[in-house]
Amino acid sequence: MGNRIVSCGGAALRGGPSRFREVMGVAGLRSRVSVEAFAPAALLPGAAARVATDAGARVLFERHWDGVLAVASAGEPRWLARDRSVVVKRGLPLPDGLAPGVVRDIALDFDLGRYARDFGVAALPEVPDLDSQVAAGLFEELAGGSASFVRLPPGLEADGMLNLDVSSGAVGLRQPFRFDGSKAVVDHHFSRGERSALAVLDREFRGVEVPGQALELAHTEAEHRALLSGDVALGLAPYLEPRLVLLLAREGALLEPVSRLRGLDYWGPAVDRALAARDAALRAPVRVVGEVALVGPGGVLAGFASGASAVVEVRERGGGVFVSARSVPGRALPGRLVSALASLPGVRVGPDSSFAACAGSDGRGIPGPAAEVAAQLARGLEGRGLERGPVLERGREF
Repeated sequence: MGNRIVSCGGAALRGGPSRFREVMGVAGLRSRVSVEAFAPAALLPGAAARVATDAGARVLFERHWDGVLAVASAGEPRWLARDRSVVVKRGLPLPDGLAPGVVRDIALDFDLGRYARDFGVAALPEVPDLDSQVAAGLFEELAGGSASFVRLPPGLEADGMLNLDVSSGAVGLRQPFRFDGSKAVVDHHFSRGERSALAVLDREFRGVEVPGQALELAHTEAEHRALLSGDVALGLAPYLEPRLVLLLAREGALLEPVSRLRGLDYWGPAVDRALAARDAALRAPVRVVGEVALVGPGGVLAGFASGASAVVEVRERGGGVFVSARSVPGRALPGRLVSALASLPGVRVGPDSSFAACAGSDGRGIPGPAAEVAAQLARGLEGRGLERGPVLERGREF
């Protein structure tokens, strides 16, 4: 694989991506989503609702850039008002007398490609990794080459848009993909049996070509080791532009040595910038209690580099404090850490206990300065006899 980059192929890597690959086909849902109710005026761009009544009538609601069009099986198409208080609900008649009878079935469709082209905004996690970077690159590609992103701390999701890998904390639902017409969430941390958001995208949407190498490496021990060593391209994924991470994955080059990429005209500057960002992340302050590292915003890499088997990140945002905890791949969070996190209001722990997030009881964060929240967690950990186990060390082979 290494020789391909330098001498016998891999032209995109040698010269850099001249443009995004033209996307053909429709990135639509593989199966419709059944819901109890939706607000037509709140439908996302690219969304459509197919409604059937008990009188045999059918109505299609479809969101366009300038409004919502309702097409009834018997009647003229009609543009609907932008009133979000109007709701179509099972068991109720359709608004504005669109069709006879009461609503029996509602099935939602979502064309991710059209959403990306028409809207071009998605929510991503504040802490990037291979999973979210490739997902962002795919979304940019669907949008035509550029897109805007809202960065969210774990525990939150953004209304009125697509949420990719945001770790929203919907632990009660445990659904890898949720769509209610006005918000779409691709979430794996709080879903059972889902290792990555990329796996969910690959399964749920036609026309979204997730690179096989990214599916293979996302949230694995190999990714963790690469992040700690920084020796291969995979270790720089959080610090490169999403489109470049997507290109590396497509070329099967995520495990190529960084030294080879630095020698290529196009890649050299991007790699140097990523290495500088990684070095800065490694210098973040870390407080280690037992086998748990407590860090501030952007300190996750430094926490794991300290030899910790779990890292807790504490950050302030908009007047609230947000907490997330993650373990090394294949390990659950230490029991004492889970107990300490339980003292926080609104904390949620993933089904496999490898991830936890707290956005406060109301989703606005925990009241109080971040330093006080971190100190509270440290007090809960100190002297508790944390479970010990094999800790991944920098440079260790698997």
